[in-house]
Amino acid sequence: MPFLYPFYLLGTIFAGIPIIIHMIHRRRAPKVLFPTLRFLRASNERTSRRQRIQDLFLLLLRVLLFILLALALAQPFLGRRRWGFGQRIHAVIVLDNSYSMGTEHERKARFAVAKDLAAAVLEGVPPAGSQVALILSVPPHGSPPPMLTADREALRRDILKAPLSQGRADMTAAVRQAYDLLAEGDNKAPTMEIYAITDLQRNAWTAPRPLEDKHRSPQPALIVVDVGRTDFRNLTVSDIAVRGGARVRNRPIAVQAKVHNHTAAAATANVSFYVNQAKQANQQLVIPAGVTMTASFNHTFGEPGIHNGWVQIDDDSLALDNRRDFSIEIQDHLPALVVRDAVPAMPQLDPAFYVAKALDPFGDDPSKPRSLVQTTITELDKLTHDLLQKFRVVVLVDPGAFQRTQIAVLRQYVRRGGRLVIIPGPNLRPRSMTDFLTGSDPASALLPVEVGEPAQGLLDRKKFDSLIALDEKHPALQVFKGYQRLAQLVKVYNSAPIAVPQTSPVRVLIGLSSGNPFLVENRFHEGRVLLFATGTDPDWSNLAASRFFLPLMHRLVYYLTEREDIEGTHLVGAPVNITLRDVLREVTVQVRQPNGEIVDLPAKPEPASGLTRATFAHTDRRGAYVYLVLDPNRPSEKEAPAEAKAEAERGFVVNPDPQEGDLARITESELRALLEGHSLHYVGPPDQVSAALLQAAVNKVRQGLPLRDLILYIVLFIAIFETFFANKVVPATQRAEERRAAAAPAPAQS
Repeated sequence: MPFLYPFYLLGTIFAGIPIIIHMIHRRRAPKVLFPTLRFLRASNERTSRRQRIQDLFLLLLRVLLFILLALALAQPFLGRRRWGFGQRIHAVIVLDNSYSMGTEHERKARFAVAKDLAAAVLEGVPPAGSQVALILSVPPHGSPPPMLTADREALRRDILKAPLSQGRADMTAAVRQAYDLLAEGDNKAPTMEIYAITDLQRNAWTAPRPLEDKHRSPQPALIVVDVGRTDFRNLTVSDIAVRGGARVRNRPIAVQAKVHNHTAAAATANVSFYVNQAKQANQQLVIPAGVTMTASFNHTFGEPGIHNGWVQIDDDSLALDNRRDFSIEIQDHLPALVVRDAVPAMPQLDPAFYVAKALDPFGDDPSKPRSLVQTTITELDKLTHDLLQKFRVVVLVDPGAFQRTQIAVLRQYVRRGGRLVIIPGPNLRPRSMTDFLTGSDPASALLPVEVGEPAQGLLDRKKFDSLIALDEKHPALQVFKGYQRLAQLVKVYNSAPIAVPQTSPVRVLIGLSSGNPFLVENRFHEGRVLLFATGTDPDWSNLAASRFFLPLMHRLVYYLTEREDIEGTHLVGAPVNITLRDVLREVTVQVRQPNGEIVDLPAKPEPASGLTRATFAHTDRRGAYVYLVLDPNRPSEKEAPAEAKAEAERGFVVNPDPQEGDLARITESELRALLEGHSLHYVGPPDQVSAALLQAAVNKVRQGLPLRDLILYIVLFIAIFETFFANKVVPATQRAEERRAAAAPAPAQS
């Protein structure tokens, strides 16, 4: 049994005082002068024995009283660990600095409260021989690894300067890091403690790995300090997406933002839309509790280039998730390359004619307005890397047998991010097409499918397949939702069967009534491949003459020319891979961060992929990042024309993880079940947590189960009982004996 103040155990020597007094004042049997003691001897012997028993019992009570009083002053406790004041303690403070800790209650953020409590923990650790470390749940990029130190002033400065992150926390991983730090050989101490100061956000806690033996000898106490109050009002801009058609100037683009209400009651959200730092529009939404609603804004961009903007709602308890940024690249037009097998003998027999006319109806008439998509027609044997580099979309119309050089050029184009659309026709060679799509290794297939032989000879045009099962969730086909009858106008007389393996990643976008796919898609490295089952030849289908063909081709081109690297969502703290598709040599990428700081990155070509990449890991801030490719083979920035600068300058946006805006909490019982096997001690509730409450809880943890109060109650009981026994029971017994002695018959005279 450990003692908090073992010095007071010396007080047990005073237990000898009653013994000494007893020895000095021990009662002796009275002398009776009487002629004979024959009749009194038996009575006196009984009285003497009873008095000795009573005196011995009183002696034991008084000795026990002194011993217990000394024990109470020494403050014993029950515990398996050697915890106590004045001992060497190694402690790790895990400070939750995820952006949910920015939630304000009565104009004070949770993170500020957590910092005050972390400073209180530091003050409560005995200075002699103790060491403390600070671990942030979301450490800043490039921060040094945490270490135990005895430098209190440095730790106070670290706690004071600890930044509130814009990222999402993994408290389970941070606590595990604290266990590992204390388990290192030089960091062992008789007492080890881990303080997790957090708002107990449910999303931050996952199932931990079981504790290892190194974490159990001795096992640290895990003290969870709860600062996650529930009196908040929080709405979150959880998602933002750019919708609409072609990303070209002077065309309306739809920007849709989802706003979720995390509050327990309905709330009104004023949603504002900004483009290039200027406010463009505003909407008001009344959102029920726990519901997500969408605010949609239309905007026309008048100039080509990269444009940045955001959607923002009014401030509430958590301001950081009230804004979400987006970036979009606007072009002057969308260039597309239409590739045919060879120049036809008659223009009317050109398989590329219908495709080119659908995409660019007046491309051959300078007097007419140009289409959003501007096409260039070439032949399959004229394809080169330099030619393909100028186009984001290539439409391959009715190809025949592929040559090795053609296969290599097209595969390299798709690998580096190109988009390839294949429309078969009478020239189709199924074996050659399958070999082109699958290659020698199925794992590196452009499109892992097998193309079958179409029907041969005369076909009965009264028998045809219809288009069914449009994937309306696909970005290119969303516009046809509710208009599937438009697709049903297409009649397919002949098609090449496309066999899609069950384990294939190929996505079927449109099906045929026969059960075969009509249009399939696959991602290959940075690019995409789309394959039709039929062509524009009148003997194969009426596709080119249908009202479905033109909008379908345009929507496919709009979808395929979207810049995923620009419009894609990147989360705070996650590295961003910058891929340069038009540079095949080592260059420098200069990144300008939202706060204006500039970072230079080396971009090196990868022989395996044929791409030049750079990885940017400093995504600690949300907002728009712009990067410039510094290529020594290009003209300098001063000499380069404006269009060359616009081509060289690119960008991306980084947003906080929307799940961090969900302030739902894990309960104490759920946390104990999750951390079963840990020596868990909960300090709460959060609306009552203070430095004093924390210190009292820590003292209780270090002392174990205190026994002082119990012993004092026993001492009080013994004192009362001893008084009652000595002053009531003993005299009463003596008087009874005297009465019996007096009533005894007188002895006979001899």
